[in-house]
Amino acid sequence: DHNVTVGGSQLTFNPSNISAQAGDTVTFQFMPGNHTATQSTFEQPCQPFKSSSGQGGFDSGLCVTPIWVYCKQGLHCREGMVFSINADVAGSETYSAFKARAMGGT
Repeated sequence: DHNVTVGGSQLTFNPSNISAQAGDTVTFQFMPGNHTATQSTFEQPCQPFKSSSGQGGFDSGLCVTPIWVYCKQGLHCREGMVFSINADVAGSETYSAFKARAMGGT
């Protein structure tokens, strides 16, 4: 597992370069402030990656608004296979409310 700190007291990724093997995991730890981890290319380092077929690369988005994730395999979502990042801890848009909605609750 490779841990990469995003932001902090300086505008950096730390470490700024890693050597990963197939099967390794890269975990981004976001420090306070608005930062993203967005895939680019060597030729255009400050532009989002797009393949020749138009498919984009990974992009964490700004980690201030919730990100909602589900498994689209069969009925997995309706069985509760969902995930969230930065979900509200109280109110109407919590992880629990998201899971209940996926499973057909109110």
